[in-house]
Amino acid sequence: MIALVMAVAVTAGLISPGAPQEASPDISGTWELSVTTSRGVEPAMLTLKKNGEKFAGSVARGTDQAPAEATVKDKAVTIVITAQTQSGPATFTLTGEVAGDAMSGTGAFGARGSGSWSAKRAAVPPAVDVTGTWAVEVETAQGSGTPTFTFKQEGEKLSGQYRGLFGEAPVSGTLNGNAFAFSVDVTADGNTVRVTYSGTVEKDAMTGTVKFGDLGEGTFTGSRKRPDDPVQNARRIAQLDAGCSILDDEDGDDEEGEERQRPFESSLHASRVHGPPFCGLPRQRASPRCPVNDDWSAPTARRRSPPRYPRQGH
Repeated sequence: MIALVMAVAVTAGLISPGAPQEASPDISGTWELSVTTSRGVEPAMLTLKKNGEKFAGSVARGTDQAPAEATVKDKAVTIVITAQTQSGPATFTLTGEVAGDAMSGTGAFGARGSGSWSAKRAAVPPAVDVTGTWAVEVETAQGSGTPTFTFKQEGEKLSGQYRGLFGEAPVSGTLNGNAFAFSVDVTADGNTVRVTYSGTVEKDAMTGTVKFGDLGEGTFTGSRKRPDDPVQNARRIAQLDAGCSILDDEDGDDEEGEERQRPFESSLHASRVHGPPFCGLPRQRASPRCPVNDDWSAPTARRRSPPRYPRQGH
């Protein structure tokens, strides 16, 4: 009797005849793609985002990018890449299976023939924020330049301002993980040229390639400028006004810079009684004009030993 009831329920669709079906895997994210053909192994980066029942994104190899679409049913995956070649648009179709954070299968690669492919999910880099001012050094076959960029980041969107040889112009771009791309339109000899920067950023340093429309390309490096510290600036001013010797270095460290020594009254007497009026010397008896700084790591001052003088009448 129980068996008969169960059979009727299954027939009516009230009970699934087997185990519940697993949801298709989510392949959105960044993948390290490797394609093997008769020409050898070609690495690339595959980035996908879920768009309804499908996935859309791009494949990047160096500075070249091509759109990609993917579908997943159960564990079967199909990826279609449309690339621009010297002969025109070409379609590459990759089929295979998803296994956790890896995919693999076979593919048809146009003029390259057939081959195999594999992909593994790329490690997610820590969140990066490029907001701020960056000093950039550009190197090309025609020469070098040092533009400055000020960025504002909102999620993956970049906006900002360019300042350099071609004046000032707005900047727009995107940031995905630690990979970025941004462009600026500049005017040279009456012609508008789109300059495109792409590369990666790590903390306060960036590096990558730059393209000047169809005119040429080059490489660049950049570093984030540190904002002025009002407390540090006030301390420097106080030390200078007190007649102290400090390093007037642009970045505030004591590695480089030009040391500035301001005269002070009764220097010989002050040195004999109080030690030199140098604001970085801990535990010295400083003159009233030069406050003691007990921080051995103070970046604006270099420790010195007081000069020795012959003892007189002692």
